[in-house]
Amino acid sequence: MIARSKLLPFLVLLALLLAAPAAATAATLAVDDDARSAPAAEFTKVQSAVDAAAPGDTIAVCPGVYTEGSGSAGTNALEITKSLTIKGAGADLVAIEPRRSTPTGGQIAESKMDIRNGRATSSPPSAAARCRSR
Repeated sequence: MIARSKLLPFLVLLALLLAAPAAATAATLAVDDDARSAPAAEFTKVQSAVDAAAPGDTIAVCPGVYTEGSGSAGTNALEITKSLTIKGAGADLVAIEPRRSTPTGGQIAESKMDIRNGRATSSPPSAAARCRSR
Protein backbone atom coordinates (compact mmCIF):
# COMPACT_ATOMS: atom_id res chain seq x y z
CA MET A 1 0.00 0.00 0.00
CA ILE A 2 2.74 2.43 0.86
CA ALA A 3 4.46 1.94 -2.48
CA ARG A 4 1.20 2.64 -4.37
CA SER A 5 0.57 5.87 -2.44
CA LYS A 6 4.03 7.14 -3.39
CA LEU A 7 3.64 6.07 -7.01
CA LEU A 8 0.20 7.64 -7.53
CA PRO A 9 1.33 11.34 -7.56
CA PHE A 10 4.06 10.45 -10.05
CA LEU A 11 1.57 8.69 -12.34
CA VAL A 12 -0.87 11.61 -12.16
CA LEU A 13 1.90 14.09 -13.03
CA LEU A 14 3.05 11.89 -15.90
CA ALA A 15 -0.51 11.64 -17.25
CA LEU A 16 -0.93 15.43 -17.10
CA LEU A 17 2.35 16.02 -18.91
CA LEU A 18 1.45 13.56 -21.65
CA ALA A 19 -2.02 15.05 -22.07
CA ALA A 20 -0.79 18.65 -22.26
CA PRO A 21 -0.31 20.03 -25.77
CA ALA A 22 3.25 20.55 -26.87
CA ALA A 23 4.48 24.11 -26.41
CA ALA A 24 4.34 26.01 -29.67
CA THR A 25 7.60 27.45 -30.84
CA ALA A 26 7.92 30.51 -33.01
CA ALA A 27 9.10 29.91 -36.55
CA THR A 28 11.48 31.95 -38.67
CA LEU A 29 10.35 32.50 -42.26
CA ALA A 30 12.94 33.61 -44.82
CA VAL A 31 12.30 36.04 -47.68
CA ASP A 32 14.71 36.49 -50.60
CA ASP A 33 13.65 38.48 -53.67
CA ASP A 34 16.01 36.75 -56.11
CA ALA A 35 16.95 33.49 -54.31
CA ARG A 36 20.64 34.41 -54.36
CA SER A 37 21.27 35.25 -50.71
CA ALA A 38 19.17 32.39 -49.38
CA PRO A 39 18.25 29.89 -52.13
CA ALA A 40 16.19 27.87 -49.65
CA ALA A 41 14.05 30.88 -48.62
CA GLU A 42 10.38 29.99 -48.61
CA PHE A 43 9.18 33.36 -49.93
CA THR A 44 10.09 36.00 -52.51
CA LYS A 45 7.59 38.59 -51.20
CA VAL A 46 7.47 40.01 -47.68
CA GLN A 47 3.65 40.14 -47.69
CA SER A 48 3.49 36.43 -48.54
CA ALA A 49 5.65 35.66 -45.50
CA VAL A 50 3.54 37.98 -43.32
CA ASP A 51 0.36 36.22 -44.47
CA ALA A 52 1.83 32.75 -43.79
CA ALA A 53 3.33 33.63 -40.40
CA ALA A 54 1.68 32.89 -37.08
CA PRO A 55 1.67 35.48 -34.30
CA GLY A 56 5.09 35.51 -32.62
CA ASP A 57 6.98 34.32 -35.70
CA THR A 58 10.04 36.09 -37.11
CA ILE A 59 10.43 37.07 -40.75
CA ALA A 60 14.04 37.36 -41.92
CA VAL A 61 14.37 39.57 -45.00
CA CYS A 62 17.47 39.07 -47.16
CA PRO A 63 19.14 41.94 -49.05
CA GLY A 64 17.09 43.15 -52.00
CA VAL A 65 14.39 45.46 -53.28
CA TYR A 66 10.90 44.20 -52.52
CA THR A 67 8.04 45.75 -54.50
CA GLU A 68 4.92 44.99 -52.53
CA GLY A 69 1.20 45.66 -52.71
CA SER A 70 -1.22 46.08 -55.58
CA GLY A 71 -0.49 49.73 -56.30
CA SER A 72 -4.20 50.50 -56.19
CA ALA A 73 -5.33 53.81 -54.71
CA GLY A 74 -5.83 53.62 -50.95
CA THR A 75 -3.80 50.45 -50.49
CA ASN A 76 -0.52 49.82 -48.69
CA ALA A 77 2.61 47.97 -49.71
CA LEU A 78 2.40 45.78 -46.59
CA GLU A 79 -0.40 45.09 -44.18
CA ILE A 80 0.58 43.49 -40.89
CA THR A 81 -2.30 42.51 -38.61
CA LYS A 82 -0.54 40.26 -36.08
CA SER A 83 2.40 40.43 -33.72
CA LEU A 84 5.54 39.59 -35.72
CA THR A 85 9.25 40.34 -35.65
CA ILE A 86 10.57 41.45 -39.02
CA LYS A 87 14.34 41.56 -39.30
CA GLY A 88 16.06 42.93 -42.39
CA ALA A 89 19.63 42.36 -43.49
CA GLY A 90 20.29 46.06 -42.87
CA ALA A 91 18.82 49.48 -43.62
CA ASP A 92 21.12 49.97 -46.59
CA LEU A 93 20.51 46.44 -47.92
CA VAL A 94 16.72 46.05 -47.82
CA ALA A 95 14.14 48.28 -49.48
CA ILE A 96 10.39 47.72 -49.39
CA GLU A 97 8.64 49.85 -51.97
CA PRO A 98 4.96 50.19 -52.82
CA ARG A 99 4.05 48.94 -56.29
CA ARG A 100 3.46 51.78 -58.70
CA SER A 101 0.03 51.80 -60.30
CA THR A 102 1.21 53.55 -63.49
CA PRO A 103 4.56 53.75 -65.27
CA THR A 104 4.96 57.35 -64.07
CA GLY A 105 4.36 56.55 -60.43
CA GLY A 106 0.64 56.41 -59.77
CA GLN A 107 -0.09 56.48 -56.05
CA ILE A 108 3.48 56.88 -54.82
CA ALA A 109 3.79 60.23 -53.08
CA GLU A 110 7.58 60.37 -53.20
CA SER A 111 10.37 59.03 -55.37
CA LYS A 112 12.00 56.91 -52.65
CA MET A 113 9.97 55.39 -49.84
CA ASP A 114 11.86 55.05 -46.59
CA ILE A 115 10.68 53.72 -43.25
CA ARG A 116 12.96 53.85 -40.22
CA ASN A 117 11.97 52.46 -36.83
CA GLY A 118 8.36 52.04 -37.90
CA ARG A 119 7.94 55.64 -39.08
CA ALA A 120 7.92 57.06 -42.58
CA THR A 121 10.70 59.61 -42.98
CA SER A 122 8.93 61.59 -45.69
CA SER A 123 6.84 64.67 -45.11
CA PRO A 124 3.94 64.23 -45.33
CA PRO A 125 4.36 60.52 -44.59
CA SER A 126 3.11 58.12 -47.21
CA ALA A 127 2.33 54.53 -46.32
CA ALA A 128 4.68 51.74 -47.35
CA ALA A 129 3.44 49.58 -44.49
CA ARG A 130 0.32 49.62 -42.40
CA CYS A 131 0.43 47.91 -39.03
CA ARG A 132 -2.75 47.47 -37.05
CA SER A 133 -4.09 45.13 -34.44
CA ARG A 134 -7.38 43.31 -34.81
